[in-house]
This record gives sequence, C-alpha cells and structure tokens, in this order.
Amino acid sequence: MKKRWVILIACLSLVGGFLSGANAGVRFWQRFDEAALETRLMADAKTRLAVLSALRNSNQDGAVRLLEALLDGDVIGIDGVIDNSSRKSELLATLSRIAKYRASTNYRSVNGELASLVEQALRRAESSRE
Repeated sequence: MKKRWVILIACLSLVGGFLSGANAGVRFWQRFDEAALETRLMADAKTRLAVLSALRNSNQDGAVRLLEALLDGDVIGIDGVIDNSSRKSELLATLSRIAKYRASTNYRSVNGELASLVEQALRRAESSRE
C-alpha cells in the first residue's frame, strides 16, 4: 500500500510541476509578445510624428527620405519572411508594387549595403512573379 502512495504522490508532483512550468512559459511568451508590440507601436508613432512634423514645417524632402528609409526596411523584412509565409502571393504583389514605384524614382539608400539588399529583394520578387 505504501508503494502505491509513493507512486501516486510522485505522479501528482510530476503533473503539478509540468503544469506550473507550462503556465510560467506561457506567461513569459505573452509578456515578450506584449513588449515587442509596445515597442513597435511606440516606434511607429514616433516615426509618424517625425513625418507629420516635417510635412507641417514644409520639409517635404525630409518626410520623403524618412518614408523611403522605412520602405527599405519593409522590403528587407518582407523578403526575410516570404519563403515561409502562407501569404506569399500577397507579399510578392506588394514587393512588385514597390519595385514599380522605385523604378519611377531616383531614390537609393546612401548606405550601399542596404541599397544592395533592397535591390536584390526587389529583383527576386520580380523574377518570382514572372
């Protein structure tokens, strides 16, 4: 009888520990996701403020430069997730629109490595759509 109680207590302890650990893990990842979302929202708000301030102060070139730099980041981000995405056709269409827009402008990042990554991503997207 004593052996059964020891086994029962051991199993209950194991299950309790597993549930506690799972709960802690879930709470950790929820907080991590919240922090990432909060950071992104703050960065987006600050960027929008900078663009709006530039436009209100008649600094259209500054606003355009900022938006073009953000678009570079979007292109690189989309290129990084496109292969594993379930929305690949939508992402390719977005990159295609960006490629057409960029073909009609003179913009190229002053950072050569960044400009090269953006151009490669846009070329890859255009060749994938054909």
